[in-house]
Order: sequence, then structure tokens, then C-alpha cells
Amino acid sequence: MTGCKRVASVIGLITLSCLGLVALPFVWLGCQMELEVISELTTADGSATARVYRQNSGAMSSYNYHVEVVKASQPREGWIVYRSAGGDAPTVKWKSNQILSIGTGRGQEVSFEPSVPDMIIVREP
Repeated sequence: MTGCKRVASVIGLITLSCLGLVALPFVWLGCQMELEVISELTTADGSATARVYRQNSGAMSSYNYHVEVVKASQPREGWIVYRSAGGDAPTVKWKSNQILSIGTGRGQEVSFEPSVPDMIIVREP
């Protein structure tokens, strides 16, 4: 075989064939998982904030959603209390300064971990 030939495949691998030698280096084309805050709600007394994050995993996949609770007394520590895949974004509503209600909508629940100290996290369809 004379000369070199490059062939790019669909999944981002590049095959380099030169005089019968084949190398398969992986090429990363900048695929990133973007995470953005789409809603934020603070309790009436300012003691905690619930944030809803949307994660974009790429063009061919649904959004993933996360609900995080951050207490004003511990601003560097947040608790992810709910995760879902696809469907609608969850809704959050403070029923009191210690009770957070999460409306799950039509998303597929991945995890529900209501383990925030001194708080009650409830899930509603």
C-alpha cells in the first residue's frame, strides 16, 4: 500500500493506516455536561435555599435534574436530595422554613435522599 489514508468514524475514533500500520488514537471533541441553575427558592426566614439544576448531557439525550438544599448556616455544604432523568423539571416549594416539597412531574426518578439535618423533604407527584 502506498501513501497514507485517514478515515474518521462516527464515534470519534480516527484510524490512520500507513504502510499497513494502524493506530487508533481517541479524539475528544469537546463533549461537556453543562449544569445550570434553572430555579432557586429561599425560605421566608432565609435559613435555606433550594436550587433546581438542569444537566445537559448532549444533543441526543434528555436533561437530568437535581435538587440541592443549602443551609445559610453551612453555605459551603449542599445536600442533593432528588435526582431525575428526562421528563419535566421538578418544582420546589417551601411549605415552612423546615419543610420542602418537591413536585416530581413526569421525570424518571433516579434517587430521593431526604437527609438534610433538621429539615423534612417530601415528594409529591
